[in-house]
Amino acid sequence: MLIAFTAAGKGGLKAEVDPRFGRAACFVIVETESGEVMAELENPAVRADHGAGPQAASLLAERGARGVVSGDFGPKAKAALEGLGLGMWRITKPA
Repeated sequence: MLIAFTAAGKGGLKAEVDPRFGRAACFVIVETESGEVMAELENPAVRADHGAGPQAASLLAERGARGVVSGDFGPKAKAALEGLGLGMWRITKPA
């Protein structure tokens, strides 16, 4: 299964998780069975005036992701991800 992770920049599995979904700098898409990075995408919605979350959700669905790991999801992003059938998992930095 393909899962996307928000990333603060390029770096594959070593990239720092971006706490934002729609405004994340990049997405790292990983095949969960093999752990292989399948794609590293710059987020074209990062500078959108509005609708960054739904735009990012559409991009990931088009690339075959079945879910997303991020620090947080805004209400419009949640609605878009749910509508596309993508799972959402929140991750927090340790204190």
